[in-house]
Amino acid sequence: MPVGSVDNALATRPTCGGANAALALSDPTCLRDKEADWFLFYDASRTATVRALLEKHPEIVEEHERNPLSRAGEQSQALQILLNFFRGHPTLGKFYVYAQRPWLDYRIATLTERGAPPTFIDQRSFPDENAAAHAVFVLRVESLGSLR
Repeated sequence: MPVGSVDNALATRPTCGGANAALALSDPTCLRDKEADWFLFYDASRTATVRALLEKHPEIVEEHERNPLSRAGEQSQALQILLNFFRGHPTLGKFYVYAQRPWLDYRIATLTERGAPPTFIDQRSFPDENAAAHAVFVLRVESLGSLR
């Protein structure tokens, strides 16, 4: 086999943990995806920012109660930041509004897996979507350990 052949280069490439492992990787399964680490770091930073925002502007909760589905005018910048923070979290495990009987009866459930039936968090029932949406918002705020 010639010295410069591809086979020779592949045979001498280090695998996981070798001295030059960062330069040449021959087994991609040796790498761990660090996306989850970065999400946790970013989420911790954003959570601290959002907690501080809630402490500075406790009226956000009342603002949301007046307009939970964003249909009646604009929202304050503080509320927009908070809602974007909640929306950015992974879908599984989130609270959501479940229409038990559309226009008549709403409940709060959590998403457990795709295609699975709703998992209700309690027996509460709400007469309209606005009340249920605000209850979900309050649960998310409480999950931050702020204000309530």
